[in-house]
Amino acid sequence: AAIGWSLLTPNQASTPVRQFITAATGTVLFLAVAYFLRDYKRRIQNDVLLELRDNKQRLKAKGGDSFEEDGELLKNIARNKQKLVFYDQMQATYDLAFCVSVSYSWESFLVILCGNILGTAAFPRFLSHFILTIFIAVVFSQFGLELVDLKRQRMKEAKKAKTEKKRKTRSEFVEESRDS
Repeated sequence: AAIGWSLLTPNQASTPVRQFITAATGTVLFLAVAYFLRDYKRRIQNDVLLELRDNKQRLKAKGGDSFEEDGELLKNIARNKQKLVFYDQMQATYDLAFCVSVSYSWESFLVILCGNILGTAAFPRFLSHFILTIFIAVVFSQFGLELVDLKRQRMKEAKKAKTEKKRKTRSEFVEESRDS
C-alpha cells in the first residue's frame, strides 16, 4: 500500500510546491502509522514476553513432573517465540515500504524542482535526472545504514544494561544469603 501510494497520480504533481506538500504529507502520515504500529507491537510483545517468562518459570519449577505438561509448556514457549518473530518481521516490512515510498516522493520533488537545471533538451534532462537519482540513492542508502547502526548500538546498550541488572540482582541475592 505504501509503495502504491507513492506511485499514485496525486504524487506526481507538476509543480515543486505541490510535490513538496505531497511528499511532506506522505512522510507525516507514514510516520504516524509507524508510531501506532510500533505502539501496538510493543503492547503485544510485552504480553507475549510476560507469558513466555511465566512459562519458563513454570517449566523450571515443575520440570520433569509430567511429559504432557512439559510438552504443553514447550509448545507455548515456541508459539510465543514465533509471535515475537512475526511482529518483528511485520515491523521490518512496514519500515522498508515506508522508506521506498517516502524516498520516491522526495525524489519526485527533487526531479520536478531540478529536472530542467541543465536545460530542456532531452539529453541534458536525462543527465540531470540520472545525477539526481544517483544522489538520492546514495543519500537514502547512507541514511538507512546510519539507522541500522543506531539500532544495533541501542540493542547492545540494552543488552549491556540487562546484563548489569542481572549481575546486580545476583550480587544482592548473594549478599542477602550471606547475611542470613
